[in-house]
Amino acid sequence: MTVLEQLTIDPTSEDAANVPLELVGGAYAVTAFSTPTPAPDLRWAQPSDADGDRLVAARYQNREIAIDVEIVPAPATGPLDAQSALARLADKLAKVNREGGTLRRELPSGDAITFDLLTADPIDPAWDADWAAAAVVRVALRFTARPFARGTQEVRSVHSETTKPVLVFTESAIAGDVPALGRLEVTDRSGADQPWCSWGMQLATHDPAASAALLIEAESCTLLSGAAVATVSGSSGGASRNAVTVSNLNPAWTAVLSTQASGGGAHRTHVGEYRVLARIQWGGANTDTNTVAVRLEWALGDFGAYTRNTPVTYAGDELRGVYSIVDLGIVSIPAGTSRWEGRLAARSVAGSSAAAWVPGDDLTIDALWLVPTERSGEARGVTQASTVASLTGRDAFDYASATALNGCRAVPGGAWSSGGDADDFTIDTTVHAAKRTAIGDLYGSGPTGRWAVLPPTKTDTAVQVDVRFSAVPADWNSTDMGVLARFTDIGNYAYAVLDPTGIYTATASAFRVGLRIGAFPVLLGNRYFFPQLTVGQTYTIRLSIDARGNWQAWFGPQGALPAKPTLSGQSSYLATGGPLASGADGIWEWWYTTQAATRYYDNFSAWVPAPDAAVFGSQSAAFAHDGVVREDLGGTLWTPVSRYEGDLLTIPPSGTPARTARFLVKSSRSAPGEGVDAAIDPIAAQLTLTPRYLEVP
Repeated sequence: MTVLEQLTIDPTSEDAANVPLELVGGAYAVTAFSTPTPAPDLRWAQPSDADGDRLVAARYQNREIAIDVEIVPAPATGPLDAQSALARLADKLAKVNREGGTLRRELPSGDAITFDLLTADPIDPAWDADWAAAAVVRVALRFTARPFARGTQEVRSVHSETTKPVLVFTESAIAGDVPALGRLEVTDRSGADQPWCSWGMQLATHDPAASAALLIEAESCTLLSGAAVATVSGSSGGASRNAVTVSNLNPAWTAVLSTQASGGGAHRTHVGEYRVLARIQWGGANTDTNTVAVRLEWALGDFGAYTRNTPVTYAGDELRGVYSIVDLGIVSIPAGTSRWEGRLAARSVAGSSAAAWVPGDDLTIDALWLVPTERSGEARGVTQASTVASLTGRDAFDYASATALNGCRAVPGGAWSSGGDADDFTIDTTVHAAKRTAIGDLYGSGPTGRWAVLPPTKTDTAVQVDVRFSAVPADWNSTDMGVLARFTDIGNYAYAVLDPTGIYTATASAFRVGLRIGAFPVLLGNRYFFPQLTVGQTYTIRLSIDARGNWQAWFGPQGALPAKPTLSGQSSYLATGGPLASGADGIWEWWYTTQAATRYYDNFSAWVPAPDAAVFGSQSAAFAHDGVVREDLGGTLWTPVSRYEGDLLTIPPSGTPARTARFLVKSSRSAPGEGVDAAIDPIAAQLTLTPRYLEVP
């Protein structure tokens, strides 16, 4: 047979803790070695409407490896040396059967391949005439291994992006004859947590032409219906910050942008299936009572017949005035198609049958990108505000006497401290809740109202309370009731509040998250509810903030908070070094109206939440062939991501056509449709791959 450089069971190249057993040299000599190609296991279907069978599934069976070994002891030791060599061999085979193992073959050329061993057959050493004549013991080793052999691991170059909304890069010369094992390590370089991170890869459908680019900047497209290129703060492109804006959307669906290159240029020439996402924002001069919707319309060839994907709707003030990511659905372009076109359509309609449509909604499109579904996936950090790392305050307001809340002691949490308007919260011993009936709260440089907070001062915090009200005043924008966080005084705090009367209309209720920094108010997010919320119904408000300034807020009926945050985002004011980097938790209300109502607060809780992200700030996540993991907040541990949907990473070989694999990577401070894509955060990615082989030498 071909002279072997070495055969090693459990080499240290696989694991430094391995105890290797070398089968070439010392007491061992290999006389025969075979690794026959495993047979395919094919599954066929028999369609009733076509001739012949159809291949519906294919896989390879395990590989059987045969090694014939001669044990040739040193003359001086003879049987003792042979017995020792046999014992080492038997121990190694037993280990393979217990735990699995690896077999590495190194050729004289320096190339090496590794087989993953699953089981080993028992051995039956031959103490025959050869032993008597030449002191040689023959042993037949038989292993069952995984179908494919692995080549040498390759660590590719680091790719980075700082100004575009996605990172796109290519990798060539992918060796092997079956898909390689991959590990795509994505690193945040902004310092901000990335709750969502996605990737896509294509090889068979990769086209390097500009008309098949995965990233499409909006300003490079054909503009429709009065759309225009403008410089918009927060847009991609570095210093240029160009985007496309459309003013005064109307109630009829209107195409505002075509993927055809600007000036009647080239149409798109992609082939394959893609998920289309876009970075957009909407706003304008209306009264926030409208509903804005966008959708993708696309067609093969000309636009004579086209597909309308499912619209994405933004109600009231949802994600108004901020960039967010929208998932526009799937496009599928079969091979042989000469061109295709997509059009982004939008409209603005009244938010409810009780409201009148008001013109003035605008739409801004920064960019679109196509995620290949050939291989793709997305990781999410599951917001862990419901996971209590450390409970710091709790009060069911179950006190024996109807006293003012100030000075009452929560367990845990200590004594309540309250202030602001003169009328304190009081304890209702009948319904066991804190309540307030005062009207006409002050409004100086901002709402004053009445606040009550518990120690201690915290950085990472979550706070929650149940609220209900006995009446809804007729005058709007005159009430707030909810929770405080990062409170230092009545001029400096974060809040999440319910306004039963809404802001711009008396037909809606509003849920708001915001800050007050001295005389400077900051509205972080707003959500409207049509019609108004129900009198006497108990609702839960929850606000969570971490040290990096990430915030999430939930609102819903008691016992039925949504799994996803109602509002979310990030603010530098809440991050370490900001003016609201720490503070106390509590409750707050401002009842400016002179119309009476009783407001109840119950089941107050405050705790330290467990942080989570797909990629923590300045750390990495890895999408690999054997799972998806991320570094923890401090970069000391790798643990599985909380949620992953998609493919495990294997990369088809380049093959004889010398094909190139193209990757797209995007991370964001919010998942599509769930919050603000607050910035173009710098990102890096690096591919590590291990070629695999069906046919081996």
